[in-house]
Order: sequence, then C-alpha cells, then structure tokens
Amino acid sequence: MAPKNAEEAEASTETSRLLWTTSQDDSTSFRSDDMEGDESISWDRFSVEVQKQLELAVPSMQSAILNKLPWLISIRFAGGLGVNELTAAALATSLSNIIGMSFSSGLNSATTTLAGQSNGEMTARLEAMKARVGSGTDDSAVPDSAQFTVATVPMDDADAGAGALRTGDDAPLPPMVVFFRALIIQHVILLPFVIWWLSGTKDFLLKVGQAEVIAGMASDYLTALVPAFWGLCLVYTLTTWLQSIGMVDVPLYASCITLALHVPLNWFFIYFLGLGYIGCAVATSCFQVSQSAIMAAYVFGTEHGRQRVLESTSAIAINKTKLTFWPEFKAAISSLYGIIQYLVLAVPGIFAFAELWSSETIVILAGQLSPSPESALGGMSLFQSINVTCFSLSMGIGIAGATRVSNLLGEGKAHAAKFAGTVCTLCTVALTLTLGTILMAVPHTFFPSLFAPGEDGVVDEAAQTIPLLAVYIFADGVLYAFNSTLKGCGKQWISVPVVFFSYWFVGLPLAYYNAFVRNDGDMTCEDDYFCGVVGLLAGTTVGTWLHMLLFGTVVVFGINWKMEVMRAKERLQE
Repeated sequence: MAPKNAEEAEASTETSRLLWTTSQDDSTSFRSDDMEGDESISWDRFSVEVQKQLELAVPSMQSAILNKLPWLISIRFAGGLGVNELTAAALATSLSNIIGMSFSSGLNSATTTLAGQSNGEMTARLEAMKARVGSGTDDSAVPDSAQFTVATVPMDDADAGAGALRTGDDAPLPPMVVFFRALIIQHVILLPFVIWWLSGTKDFLLKVGQAEVIAGMASDYLTALVPAFWGLCLVYTLTTWLQSIGMVDVPLYASCITLALHVPLNWFFIYFLGLGYIGCAVATSCFQVSQSAIMAAYVFGTEHGRQRVLESTSAIAINKTKLTFWPEFKAAISSLYGIIQYLVLAVPGIFAFAELWSSETIVILAGQLSPSPESALGGMSLFQSINVTCFSLSMGIGIAGATRVSNLLGEGKAHAAKFAGTVCTLCTVALTLTLGTILMAVPHTFFPSLFAPGEDGVVDEAAQTIPLLAVYIFADGVLYAFNSTLKGCGKQWISVPVVFFSYWFVGLPLAYYNAFVRNDGDMTCEDDYFCGVVGLLAGTTVGTWLHMLLFGTVVVFGINWKMEVMRAKERLQE
C-alpha cells in the first residue's frame, strides 16, 4: 500500500530521493528532497561525482576516438596515393561532416535530453517502489534492482500514476519510445541528402571554388560514402541512446571489433581490388555499416543485451520483464505530441552545428588560397583531423555530463544536476589545458606528419596552425561542456542565436578579412603571421572563444535548476 501522507513517507523511505503521494484525483505528484538538501560542496562529494562521470566518460572518449580513427586512417591511406587524392578525400570528409555528423548529432541532441530524463524518471519510480517494499527495514533489506521481480512489487494506483504510464510487458518503455522516434525522424530528414550524394556533388563543389579535378574526385568519394552515411546515422542514434541509459561500453566494443578490420580492408580495396583512393571510402562504409550492425545485433538480438537494456532503463518499475518492439514503435509514430516535442529539441540542435559548418567553410576557403591551394587545403584538413582527435576526448566528458544532468533532472534532483554540470566543466578545463600544453611542447611538425608523411608542403602548412590549435581546443572543449549542460536541461534553442552570432557574424567575417582582404589570399606573406591558413583559423578561434564565453554566461546565470526539474516532469507527461 502507498503511504498515507508525506510525513509517514519521509519517516519510512530514507533510501528514496523521491516521494510519491496519491492525490484526490488518483494522479501522482512528486517532489525531490534534493531541492531542500545539503548544497555544500565537499571533496568527498566532488570525488564521487567525478568517479561517476569518469565511468561514463572514459568509454565514451575511447568510443569517440575509435569512431574517428577509421576516417583518419582512410585519409592517411589516401595521402599515400598523392596530394590530389589526399585533398579530395579530405574535402569529401569535410562535406560529409557538414551533412552527416552535424545533422545526425544535432537531431540526436533531443535523444540526449528525452532519453536521459525519461530514464531518470524510471529510476526514480523504481527507487520509490523499492523504498515502499523495504519500509520498516534497514537499507540492506531493500532489494537490488537486478533482483527486483514483479512478485515483490506491490502495484497500486500510485505506482501506475505518474505520467499515466501503462504497466506490464505490453506497455511501451519510455526510453525505448524515444529511441525509435529518433531513428524514424532522423532517416526521414536525412534521406534527401543521400539522394544528393548519389546524384553527384561536383557542380556544387565547382560553384564554391574548388578545382575541377578535385571537385570530381571528391564527388566520387562522397558517392562511395553513402553506405557510411546510413551506418553513421544508426551508430549515432544508438550510441547517443545507449549513453543516455548508461550502456556506454557497447559502442566501444563495437568500434574495437570493426577498427581491427579497417586497415586490412583499406589495403584490400585500394591495392588488391585496385580501387585506388575510392577504396578508402568503401572501407570506411564497411566500417560504419558493420559497427551499426554489431551494436544492433547485441542490444536487440541477444538475451544478454536485452536484459541489460531492461535493467539500465529500470523497466521493472512498470512491471516490464521483456524487451518488446511493437508497443514502443507504435507509441513512437502515433503520438503527434511526442514527434513535435522531439523536433522542438532536435531542430535547434541541428542549427547549433553551424559552428561545424563554419569550420568546414574555412576548409573550402583554404582551397582558394594561392599560390598552392592544394597545400593550403591539405594543411587545413590536417588541422581539422588533429582537432577532431583532441575534441573526441572533451566530447567524452561532455557526454558524461549531459547524461548525468538529464538523468538527475528526470529523478527530480535539482542541486545534484547543477553540481554534475559544474564537475563536467572543471574536468574539461583540466583536460584541455593538458592537451594544449602537449601540443605546444611537442615539435609542431610531429602530429601533422603522422597523417601525411612525405608531404612536406602540407605538413609545414599544418605545423603553422599548432599554436592556434592549442588555444582553440581549450575554448572548444569548455563550450562543449557548457553545451552538454544545456542539452541535459533541454535548452538546445539557446545555441542557435549564440552560434550564428559567434561564427557567422564574427568568426567567419574575421577569417575572410585576415586571409583575403588584408593579405589578398596570399599564403606566403612573411611580415604577417595571420595570413593564409593561419589567418582563416584565427577568425574561427575568436568565434570559438566568444561562443564559450556566451555559453558560460547562460549556464552560470541563466538556469533555474528547480524550474528545470519541473520542466523535465512536464516534458515526460506524454
């Protein structure tokens, strides 16, 4: 039976952070004792939160790096075939980032919010039910969720009330509903881009100033990347969703398995089958499709994977003991409210990647520098490759922060969510300072030469950018930590004006001024460091720092955490 009043509940459920009470209309309301708990910051509290985030962050970092490595390895193989092959592969990869990674990641920002908060709410339900079962006993008597069976759960109106969730094996599992909705919406939105890639992008690349040979080669490379584009969408959706429910190891293991085959596949397609640089794209497509297939097969095709999903999502809180497909799929496509809610969060998430679009625009502009546009474009692409590798580490911490913030808001823990966001930011500051120091201490030609050995002109161009990169990655990492906090809260819309102002009104115009107005597109000026590739990157670095400062202002002064708990509850009342 449910407790008769709040006082009795508080006396008997110290192990629960969430108190459920049944009102006169049989609906369930909740309040979090975290809102009135201890807000003090101690070393023990800090270390516990760091440990929790590292448990999520380290596998996410490793997974992010392993996801990027195949693309970089393929560029490395292309670089071994010649400058034109390297330039075409790098340009095609940049364009695929603009469309594939940015759109998919942007859409999945809604998955981070909705899956994370719904998973947090399911956790709170389970904790409240366990507390009632253990009422009058010590903490050790409260059963562990892994051993918590339907027979031990005294279901009543209060248990079934919050959000009017159905119960039983035929009931849709809320985090799973979010996953299917994300997958469907993403494929519908991205289908036109697949058609564009298949029809060829040469004319577009010519219009933005690329040489005809490079434009044709890059277009062919993109066509071969179409399967990778589809696989990437599925990987991003699965990865984001699994991270939101705490199963961060699955993407890592899938990446390890497929990465081990990537180098042999590159050799096989490039040299054995004689496909040349196109073989790099085919190998990348094989990697992405295989990775998505392995992840899906484990999560939904094995008993162990299905059981982990049930445990990670606290499915027993709604008496669900089997992972199903049709109830969740039907709920995903039949709720207009849910679809609109997802799009309201997802569309701003796409436009938040206007930062990435500006970065890739800089890559395209580098191809118009003189007297050696190939070296400039190759050097800029190497800068981006090193930057992406560094960013993958910061991204792992950001993913952990977004997961913690969204889960805790779903549980109704305002102060804990705020603290999790703070810890995420501090960890990112420490990481990016370390990375910047390493970049400055190591000879500046070292990292570029790993991607393009023997291409001295390209390596020298990239080496000039390393000091700026050390400054850039600090701001880029910290702003991602701020952005992760905003995603955990469901405030993706804030990114739109901030990003467009920082990059398209400040960063890009400054970059263009440095390279083409002040120095006439010349990349060999000796009396001005900020010319050529460096001039372009200086503009985007200023934009990135402005982006970081504006996001930091919003996070520090613009979030009412108690209100975010209430918004999370309202968001889950589908």
